[in-house]
Amino acid sequence: MTGPLSKMSNLQLRVLFGVLGGAAVVGSLSWGVYGCLALFLIISSFARFEFYGLLKKAGRDPDILLGTILGTGLHLLSFAIEEDWLKPTALFLFFPGIAIVFIARLFRRTPPDPFGNTGLTLLGIIYTDLPFCLLYFGTTSPGTYDSRIILGSLFLLWASDTGAYFMGSNFGRTPLFPSVSPKKSWEGAAGALLSALMVASVLARFWPVMPDIHWAVLSVIIVVIGSYGDLSESQFKRSLQIKDSGGGIPGHGGFLDRFDGLLPAAPFIVAYLKLVVFP
Repeated sequence: MTGPLSKMSNLQLRVLFGVLGGAAVVGSLSWGVYGCLALFLIISSFARFEFYGLLKKAGRDPDILLGTILGTGLHLLSFAIEEDWLKPTALFLFFPGIAIVFIARLFRRTPPDPFGNTGLTLLGIIYTDLPFCLLYFGTTSPGTYDSRIILGSLFLLWASDTGAYFMGSNFGRTPLFPSVSPKKSWEGAAGALLSALMVASVLARFWPVMPDIHWAVLSVIIVVIGSYGDLSESQFKRSLQIKDSGGGIPGHGGFLDRFDGLLPAAPFIVAYLKLVVFP
């Protein structure tokens, strides 16, 4: 990194690019359905390339091209179904693509373990694309768009990250999961929950799109599942002996580092919304 940015501390970079990134996310989601599609496609694509790139460094051989085609196709299908342009049965178009990934492996000169590499190709889609595809269904009912729940969930996630960072940095004493990430602490987790619940109370007041209790439940889901998602990504990077997944976001590492809490939390968020809040 060169220029004025090279003279900034990591905290300053974290705050600067956090504000810029947050503004881009809020602007995209507020723009409407196409902003939502573009945002989720961009984040998923960068996260998927980082995931496959880490595997490449470890000597594995995921099929990046087919993974990209399948991941993008899953986005477009999910979006079209949620917008009521296609029937839900259109998702069956995705499954022949999975079979093609296995067939295509026959024509590649690859390292040993072809099934393992095929599995890693599909895992990249499940890990980076599927959560955002599910979030399309967290807007509202088919054919409509309301960004408040998705934006609110992101605000809860950001509040959680901020609370964990500052509480853990200043008061962290008790390791949360020392075998995976010795820097993460129970004090940081408490700060994350407190911050998320405070933001949930504000969201419940100004965005009464659902009863207050549901905002509180979403904050607990995001803090608990997001924390373990962060630990899971740390375990993955540790197994590859890599500190950061990339440098795409200065001060934050890569896209996987920035969204490691949202990726595993998204299925829980959407399941709760669809099964409990809006059955």
